[in-house]
Amino acid sequence: MVLGETIFPKPNPYPWDQVTAEQEAEFWEGIDPEVRGVEGYLQYVSHDVSYEAGARVVRAYLLRHGVSIAEAHRLPNDELYWRSG
Repeated sequence: MVLGETIFPKPNPYPWDQVTAEQEAEFWEGIDPEVRGVEGYLQYVSHDVSYEAGARVVRAYLLRHGVSIAEAHRLPNDELYWRSG
């Protein structure tokens, strides 16, 4: 996922960069942040949100540890998450 974004950075502004405070407040009023399990994931997390969260973890890991994308690709998910900062 991050390889494409490294070669071709996301456009600015990106759609969620233009979210207003009112839109964000409306979002938080309409969800249950304590929901658990696959059902909660499917109900509240879109593919775009999942992609962005994963991409941020990987980008942070790359910046913090100075490894290549190929090296990071071989790492287990828990290593990427817990050591991304």
